[in-house]
Amino acid sequence: MKKTIISQKHRLLERGDTIVEVMVAIMVISSVLVSGFVLTNKTTRGVRDSEEHAQAAQLLQGQLERLRGVAPSTSYAVLPAYFCFKYDGSLTTLTGPTDYGCNMSTFYSFVVAKGASPSLPGDTTKFVLKAQWDGVTGNKAGETYVYKVTLAP
Repeated sequence: MKKTIISQKHRLLERGDTIVEVMVAIMVISSVLVSGFVLTNKTTRGVRDSEEHAQAAQLLQGQLERLRGVAPSTSYAVLPAYFCFKYDGSLTTLTGPTDYGCNMSTFYSFVVAKGASPSLPGDTTKFVLKAQWDGVTGNKAGETYVYKVTLAP
C-alpha cells in the first residue's frame, strides 16, 4: 500500500511541463518562424530585383531599336548630345547625362548619350543608353548599355 501511494505522488509530479520548458519551446518555434520570414523576404526581394532589371533591359532594347531605325537616315550633327525616344518614336532632347527625361511608365526613366564624332564617314558612333528607377530596396537602380551605331554620312 505504501508503495502505491509513492508511485501515485510521483506520477502527479510528472504530469505537466514546467514554465521553463514552455518558454524554451516558444523561443525555438519563434526563431524558426522568424528565420523563415527573413528568408522568404530576401528571396522575394531578389526575384523582384531581377524582374525590374529584366524589364529595364527590355525597355533599353526598345530605345536601341529606335536608334538603329533612325541611324541610316540621320547624321551625327542632327542628333543632340543627350536625348531619348518617346513611345511614339519621337526624339526628345535632354539637358544632360542625368536628365533621365523620358519616362517609360511611372517607374523607369531613360537617357541616351551620344559619343564622340566619327573620324571618317561610315565609322561607328558610341551611344550610352541608361535606365534608372527606384529599386525594390528603396535605392536608385539602373541599367546601362553601350552600343555602336553607324550613322548616315
